[in-house]
Amino acid sequence: MKRLIGSGKIFLKLSGARFNNKTIFFDNLLQDIQDIWDILDGQAETIEALETTNENLISHRLNEIMKTLTIVSSILLPAALITQFFGMSYGSAPLLATSGGMLFVFLLIVFTPLLLIIIFKKKKWL
Repeated sequence: MKRLIGSGKIFLKLSGARFNNKTIFFDNLLQDIQDIWDILDGQAETIEALETTNENLISHRLNEIMKTLTIVSSILLPAALITQFFGMSYGSAPLLATSGGMLFVFLLIVFTPLLLIIIFKKKKWL
């Protein structure tokens, strides 16, 4: 290709009134090809930057979802643990045998998640 450019040979000669006697040399074609490659390189860099931005946005959204799920499970885990502990069938449950024990366990199950929500809000996790 470089030999053709250096030779100064004519690639295409257009004559007549319609073409205004234009002559196209190989170096003209090479410059056009180089311009097209520059445009393509710029577009490729733009696409790569957009892809990176998209991946970062997806990662950020996934982190937010994981944070929400972690907070929900942290709030519900103590209530589930209390329920499982007092739901076991054994004869001498310490609080359930007393008169107000069932109410105490119910309030414990309800207020433990509420207390965790208040703590998480104070720490600005919610």
